[in-house]
Amino acid sequence: MLFLAIFLRSVARQRVLVYLHTPYLETYLENPVWQLIIGALARQSTYVIVLTSYARAVLAKHGLSGKARVIPNPFRACARRAERIENVSGEVTVLTMGRLVKGKGILETVMAMSRLPGNYRLVVAGDGELAALMREVISENRLESRVVMKGWVSGVEKDELLANANVFCLPSTVDSFGMSFVEAQCYDLPIVAFRHPPVLEVICPERAIFVSELAIDSLAEAIKKAAEIGSEGVLEGGAKWVNDLFGISKIANLLGGIIEEALNKRCP
Repeated sequence: MLFLAIFLRSVARQRVLVYLHTPYLETYLENPVWQLIIGALARQSTYVIVLTSYARAVLAKHGLSGKARVIPNPFRACARRAERIENVSGEVTVLTMGRLVKGKGILETVMAMSRLPGNYRLVVAGDGELAALMREVISENRLESRVVMKGWVSGVEKDELLANANVFCLPSTVDSFGMSFVEAQCYDLPIVAFRHPPVLEVICPERAIFVSELAIDSLAEAIKKAAEIGSEGVLEGGAKWVNDLFGISKIANLLGGIIEEALNKRCP
């Protein structure tokens, strides 16, 4: 990417927008080699596009935010197909969704089920390197009847999982944005999330319980509190909130404005 940016900027005399999206930006910038590469990429760019104000602040710590502009990921809130289903059984369905890897908090969510009442069940949607370990944890804690691993889901199947859930739990410490949180809010689901700065930017605080640690007892308590929020029936308007912040037209206007600014800049 760096060599392409150098060619476009220095040889072809073109404007260059660099899209910088990684959950490991802080880690990269602590490494002298990566700091040099990212710095060179930023200097060759017309603008650097990042997803959150937090990412821009991370760049600022290293003197690289001068060209940074925040443009969140877009989401078409009206694209959801399934409707929320009323829960009359007393069962609380917790949905967690994402890559089954270290840092996403999904393993800890599975472990927290052993601290929750028997009417709580967990649906795990996703796949990854921790899948086998999660199955071991489920077996060791005799949770087979309460935890279902669905594998990777999309489309209608994902919509149906969201429609049938009562709580969305993803205490991730590595997400750089978190589209799953955006999707869950379209279904007015109460959310359990880690107090991770970029995640805080995409969640309406009135709809969430935030945790500051991944201790399973703390996580279990947070899930129960989120279920209480959902049972009160006060959550509504999530799709509008998402559309106002991340709707296609909103993000298209932001991006269009950046492109127009770039075109008005004289190429060096």
